[in-house]
Amino acid sequence: MRTSLRSSVSAMLLAGVTAIAFFGLNVVPERGSDALGQRQLSAARAQARTELDQLRELGGPNYAYADRVEQLGATADAASVARLLAVWQEEEHRMSATRVLLSDASGGLNEGRPADVVGGLNSLRDLTAQAAGEGLNTNDALAAQADAQIYLSQPYPVQLGLHDVVAGELQGARDQLQGRLNLRQRADDLLARLPDLLRQAAGAGVTVDFGPRAAQARRVLGAAIADESALQAAIDTLQKLEDEVGTAATSAAAARAAAAADAASQLPAGPCTPTGAGKTIVIHLATQTLDAQENGCSFLRTTVTTGRAALPTDRGVFSIFYKAPAYKMVSPWGRNSPFWYADTWVYNAMEFVGDGTFIHSAGWQPVDTYGSGSQYGPYASHGCIHVPDGTLATLYAWAPIGTTVVVGD
Repeated sequence: MRTSLRSSVSAMLLAGVTAIAFFGLNVVPERGSDALGQRQLSAARAQARTELDQLRELGGPNYAYADRVEQLGATADAASVARLLAVWQEEEHRMSATRVLLSDASGGLNEGRPADVVGGLNSLRDLTAQAAGEGLNTNDALAAQADAQIYLSQPYPVQLGLHDVVAGELQGARDQLQGRLNLRQRADDLLARLPDLLRQAAGAGVTVDFGPRAAQARRVLGAAIADESALQAAIDTLQKLEDEVGTAATSAAAARAAAAADAASQLPAGPCTPTGAGKTIVIHLATQTLDAQENGCSFLRTTVTTGRAALPTDRGVFSIFYKAPAYKMVSPWGRNSPFWYADTWVYNAMEFVGDGTFIHSAGWQPVDTYGSGSQYGPYASHGCIHVPDGTLATLYAWAPIGTTVVVGD
């Protein structure tokens, strides 16, 4: 960009964008000494200086005012000054139009300079200092700053011609540098979270040692700071590691919670006076719980998931008439039905309604999704009763064919 910018500036100046045609005027000083000639010359120069002051105001901080003053001083008669004045007046018209166009293109002028370029340059300087402090690559940003400085030293016609190029370069450099800073921040955030995740994984009982991979990820990140693609690759590695640690910790914690829940669900509810009523399974639809009772006393209790709103579990008093340690469920609905499902094996299945309603396992359902409200959730059944695996195994061994099943609110 710097080479092309300088070439563009040189070409525009050589083409005479800001040069005044009169600069090449051959003026042969006349040595008129009569008082009238001197008065006319003084008056003409005064008028020319007034015009020149207007040009300096219009032309901004880079206007070649000193050259114009020197040119005026070289005039020796009123006629020469008049010709110079005519050229300057024409330049004033062009400069006025150029200034308006440049102001419109740049969002106004800041102390006579294009506001967006000045603001973009200051912003880029701040970002460059921040990025340099982080050890990031700032070469492109420094080159854009140098180009902007060259640009801001040029007269208005050159600034107007190159405005979009320089403003675009500044914006691109800012975006690139901000992107690098964002990557660096993301990497820092990932590294900051990693120790806590490793501790959580250890506390949850994860047996995989993620420590060496974490140390390697830190080393890779440290070597990738100045290379954007390497930095992104290091972040991807860190993110993958974080995901794996989090998944392992969640799975381990869920397994321990499930084991604790199964153990707790199989405990008797408390003191009970037997009634001699035999074995009964009571399913409460409102609370999504199952209470297995023997002679009126609770044997085990557990959370369950029953049929969804469109396919609710039948209410009533039934009895288990079929049991299978493994049973393949086949969808009675066609593939175009919203209720269709692929052939699925379930375990410890106990059928208690003749339409194919079972108490059975649901290995696809997370243990923490059972219980109140689950009949409205994503794991709601097609009418069967889902029971967590550990509790179901105990229930299956306990309940013989003929066990009463009561389903109610």
